[in-house]
Amino acid sequence: MTGRSWRTCWSSIASPSPRHRLDRIDLDRIGEGTLAVARHRDLADRVREALAAQPSVREVKMFGGLSFMVNDRLVVSLMPDGALLVRADPERDDELLTAAGARPAEMGAGRVMGKGWIAVGEEAVADRGDFDFWIGVALEYNSRERGPGRNRR
Repeated sequence: MTGRSWRTCWSSIASPSPRHRLDRIDLDRIGEGTLAVARHRDLADRVREALAAQPSVREVKMFGGLSFMVNDRLVVSLMPDGALLVRADPERDDELLTAAGARPAEMGAGRVMGKGWIAVGEEAVADRGDFDFWIGVALEYNSRERGPGRNRR
């Protein structure tokens, strides 16, 4: 290395701008076997647009699809079946599951993820108002959630 220590190089990689970070994953790189790329491209762009004003946004391959993190915490994820996985307040679980297209999220057949993990069918987020509602639910919980992710920086 030319005059730069490994710490300097690593910190420039590991510590992105604190004001705004957007790491995007190209859906084509995830692969056809993991996501139906054409079906999810529009929804991924809508999520990106909805999260654009957030201070720290990152895209991660997770749950067999593309997940969106805000402040290092999962907000929503595009599931392989076309559903939008929403991380919500567990105390609102019963209320939110009454919404059209909402169901308890499962990780594998019959393995419910628990309260606060809601899968919303793609037809239930096709409308702009419904989509905005679910993004708002996820962001509201994300802003209140406490734990290790909140104190990392």
